[in-house]
Amino acid sequence: MRAILVLYFTQIIGYSDNQATQFYHIFVMVCYFTPVIGAIIADSILGKFWTILILSIVYASGNVLISFASINGTVWLTFLGLCLIALGTGGIKPCVSAFGGDQFSSDRKKQLQQFFSMFYIAINGGSLISTFLTPMLRQDVKCNEDGTSCYPVAFGVPAILMVVALLLFVLGRFLSTYVLVPPGDDNVLIMVTSCVFRALCKKVTSKEKKNHWLDYASDKYDETTINDVKALMRVLFLYIPLPIFWALYEQQGSRWTLQATRLNGQFSNYILKPDQVHTLNPLLVIAFVPIFEYVIYPLLEKINFTKPLRKMTLGGIIAGIAFIICAILQMQIEQDQPPHLNRGSHHVIMVNGLNNCHVDYMNITVMPNQIGILPNVEDELLENFEQKFNLHSNDSSCSNEGLYFTSELYLGYEKNTTIIFVSEKLISKNQIDVIMYENLLVKPKEGALLFTVFNIQNYNNETFTENGNNLDSHNVISHQDGTTLGYLNLAQLNVGSNGTTIHIENKDKSLNFYTHQGGTYFLFIHGDMQKIMEYSSTEIVAKNRINVLWQAIQYVVMTCGEILFSITGLAFAYSQAPKSMKSVLAACWHLTNAFGNLIIAVIADIKIFPEQSHEFFFFGGLLILDMLVFAIMAYYYVPIEFNDDKPEEENQVYNGIDGKRFDEDDFLSIFLSSIDCIEVKEYENIEQHSHFMYIEKYCTQTKFSPRFKKLILFIIDALRSDFVPTLKNINETARLPFLEQTMQTNGLALQSIASIPTVTLPRIKTLISGTMPSFSDYINNLNAYQIQSDNIIQQFHRVGNRIVFYGDDMWGHLFPHESGVATRSNLTTSFFATDFNEVDTNVTFNMQNELKQIDQWDVMVLHYLGLDHIGHTRGYHSPLIPKKLLEYDGYFQELFNGLQRQSSEPCLIVVAGDHGMTNDGNHGGETYEETHTPLIFISTDDHHQYSYPLNNEPLDASRTFLQIDFAPTISSLFQINIPDQSQGRLISSVMERFSINQSEHLCSLFRNSIQIQHIFKQEKNSKQKKNFDEIIQLNQLFARALEYHYNYIQTESKSMNFFEESVETYQQYLNLIQQKFKESISV
Repeated sequence: MRAILVLYFTQIIGYSDNQATQFYHIFVMVCYFTPVIGAIIADSILGKFWTILILSIVYASGNVLISFASINGTVWLTFLGLCLIALGTGGIKPCVSAFGGDQFSSDRKKQLQQFFSMFYIAINGGSLISTFLTPMLRQDVKCNEDGTSCYPVAFGVPAILMVVALLLFVLGRFLSTYVLVPPGDDNVLIMVTSCVFRALCKKVTSKEKKNHWLDYASDKYDETTINDVKALMRVLFLYIPLPIFWALYEQQGSRWTLQATRLNGQFSNYILKPDQVHTLNPLLVIAFVPIFEYVIYPLLEKINFTKPLRKMTLGGIIAGIAFIICAILQMQIEQDQPPHLNRGSHHVIMVNGLNNCHVDYMNITVMPNQIGILPNVEDELLENFEQKFNLHSNDSSCSNEGLYFTSELYLGYEKNTTIIFVSEKLISKNQIDVIMYENLLVKPKEGALLFTVFNIQNYNNETFTENGNNLDSHNVISHQDGTTLGYLNLAQLNVGSNGTTIHIENKDKSLNFYTHQGGTYFLFIHGDMQKIMEYSSTEIVAKNRINVLWQAIQYVVMTCGEILFSITGLAFAYSQAPKSMKSVLAACWHLTNAFGNLIIAVIADIKIFPEQSHEFFFFGGLLILDMLVFAIMAYYYVPIEFNDDKPEEENQVYNGIDGKRFDEDDFLSIFLSSIDCIEVKEYENIEQHSHFMYIEKYCTQTKFSPRFKKLILFIIDALRSDFVPTLKNINETARLPFLEQTMQTNGLALQSIASIPTVTLPRIKTLISGTMPSFSDYINNLNAYQIQSDNIIQQFHRVGNRIVFYGDDMWGHLFPHESGVATRSNLTTSFFATDFNEVDTNVTFNMQNELKQIDQWDVMVLHYLGLDHIGHTRGYHSPLIPKKLLEYDGYFQELFNGLQRQSSEPCLIVVAGDHGMTNDGNHGGETYEETHTPLIFISTDDHHQYSYPLNNEPLDASRTFLQIDFAPTISSLFQINIPDQSQGRLISSVMERFSINQSEHLCSLFRNSIQIQHIFKQEKNSKQKKNFDEIIQLNQLFARALEYHYNYIQTESKSMNFFEESVETYQQYLNLIQQKFKESISV
């Protein structure tokens, strides 16, 4: 309905562009104010389902009323219908999205985000259809006297469809099981208002100092209520800049539609109607949402641009750019606008009805049977001064002497065009004929305009028609010589490729001429009705020369901004609402739209800009400035992660900077000091950072318990990534069914990259020590079996863990008996590659014995070699490969089930390959098949099931890590020291998968960062290549991570924003320093 409303105001009600814009946005504003009423009813009285049902009936009734009102353009009935529509559509706005959100439990966040995207697509799908079809019903269906439009049908069809939608909604209640959240006992809005008012009053009167101004209402309201209102107030404070965005966005239905009336929408015989251009917006939304979901957002994630408020800021800036583009287009349109009629002036059109004479009048010369235009002639020149006409021709038929006519014109205020008709009377009687008419130098709202003057002999009141519609004729003067001077009222024409044809009743005469969209034409007909009729057509107002498709640019840009701003904001508003206030917060989101429409209505009313392009530039610049303010506010906003399945008191609300609580009215001081807050100092020594000692002390004094009781390393020699189809779906015949099923429910499947040489000994050393030796290091230590560097096995041993080894005798060389590391071991020689079973059988036998005495060990290493031997002797494609994998799958199942039976505490199984194999079964090189191996973490604790279902997602860079990253990850999970020479970085996704405490997660990253920086400095010093710029660059990242980490601690470990920023920045630091290690090794 809104698609045609602004044109209904201008064409049927008769409002000017500014008046139509004003009333249009007042209506839209009310539509967005009424969601507050709908939220109150839904949350406190009827619930969302019944609120949607009842107010939908009100909405449909309003559609019916406005359909009847449009028959005769009844103003009061129109506004009554609009009031009902505003109440109905506004009342259900906060309920529809919230009702849909209620259908998802709190553990389905991804599905909830997808719902909001699909919900937005559905809204825009309906908008697309209605925006395209409603203008066709308005103009192409003929049901009024002049045949130019049919607003009753255009308004009536949506009313019928609304009734159908209402029936389907009710039917859904019986065909499916809606999740109906019952309304609260109290009126939420009144409770919020009362709580805020009481807190403000008590703050003024009380001398007691409290942490937050809302805490002053604690004498009447409980902590849960106050926390909910805090959450509401925090988001509402963030909403302050948002109305400016909506002030621009909503002008697509008003100013942009009016702009489209000044553009050329003609495509052969089809005319794209101005109100159909808005179809681009929903069409682009439907097309762009999947592009943003699957292309743009993943690209933004790569540059760490993932936070909702960041996306909203970017969306607002893009919307501002759309208006600047719109303003540039408007400047081009304004070049072709007709002259503005000045106060105290008339437009003069001189019609030369002489057949042979040219007429000079004022500063124009008018050819025979043509017209001339003099815009803005002062009234005094027409009323009080003698008019001079100079007639001349190329022959002697016209006198060259000037003819004078004393004006006695009465110029009324409503007749703005003076048409002076010169005929033989000027020569014979010194007289002229004058027609006074309304302003003709105007642009049509649609199609073209035509004004006709005729001077015809033998005219007998014949009727002129165009496209079956009568054109009203007015006879001004009938002369004695049988000539009649008259005119046809200004008529709106539909334009097309075949031109315009005017028929004369009963005379079988027709006049054909071309008109174009946006042009105003003056037609002069002369001759004899019974003989020959002649005519000339003059374009007195230029046609629309700019194609309407130029508007597509601003629509594309605005739609990009809308998706980033509106969809993200809708999901963000829902996520930040306590359970009791989701509809209220959604209503407040719509309320920002209402204030945006109010801004437009005020600016349209006060008319502060002489040109529309100036107004567009103003709005574009205003939004960009507004978004800069919003960006600063968002920088200090701490999002809240509400869990509706938890008690309300667990969903605490915090806000602050560097741990200091602040009130919303402190924003100005924060804004003024924001420049200093963003700057990151340069540190040559990170220990100099003001927060370093604090975090180090915090992480040292805070006791974290190991997440798992036991560790089992289940190493399969030469296990390639594609042997696990979940990781790399290549070899469907090679499967580990139980392992795959278990890692889907109890684990996390990753992929590790081994460095060269891809042979067992150096790969095992890398896996347990986290070191990245160069190839020369390997050659120099070729015969040094015993591991020289610190490693996780020795760290386990140092803290008293009992370690057992089963595999080949390599482990005995790595940790000889005299080292005391092994509590027990039973190792077999691996010299005979043709033996596929001996080592594996021995490993499994000892595994079975250890499961029977599970309290006698803490770490168990199981190293299977049969797969590698098959590869060396039979090749990758041997049928023995899948058979061996099924055998390993059975061993794993026996291990997993045994641990679950025998151990009451959670155990961690890590299934890993030391290297892969080529297609001919060998290894040692750097091909993908040799370097990429599975790294699978399995918990025996069923409480971990489905908590982080990453395994169903495609294997990409986010799940691929270096083999050296294994050591610091295991060290963090079991709270042992990271090997001192490790160059690996903690795998955060493993910590998240197994629900590791966030504070523990951050402290692990902190310790990892200190440890890896220490060895980086050692290497730089040893190579005497100390690069201060490089160190400062690294320390700047480390310093930023410390800032986020410190803020997280100070907000009492409740800030998901600071936590996520900390993790991301620590990981950026670790990744960068790891890259430096690679560069140094390759030198």
